[in-house]
Amino acid sequence: MDSTDHEDVRGKLDSYFSGHLDDAEWSVVRAHLAECEECSAELTRPVPWRRAAPQRVAPQDTGDGALTDEFPEDEDAGGDPPDDMDPQQPYPDGPPPTVEVIAPPGWPVVFGTALVAALVAFGLGYAVATIA
Repeated sequence: MDSTDHEDVRGKLDSYFSGHLDDAEWSVVRAHLAECEECSAELTRPVPWRRAAPQRVAPQDTGDGALTDEFPEDEDAGGDPPDDMDPQQPYPDGPPPTVEVIAPPGWPVVFGTALVAALVAFGLGYAVATIA
């Protein structure tokens, strides 16, 4: 078997496995897998092992300047901080003002409210009892 046949079939294994081949290609790959143990063993590998590493493809320059004018260079773009910025002092005008967090009322407020309510209830009860 020719090595180019193996490479051609290995390049089509993902498409064969996912069902994206047309009938003629599917038949060729199926016949090759029936004859070749090496390629059929490749099909039983986990999916990430069968996939090739992503390749970076450079776009073709058509000569009309479309690729060079698409993204003009910007001096301020990028992740570098300005030259006059001190990394120890992230805020040039000083730290931002702090906000005081006010705690919600605690048990003393709840206890005081209950005490006032009890005194009012007893006071009203005494007033009603003395009138009648």
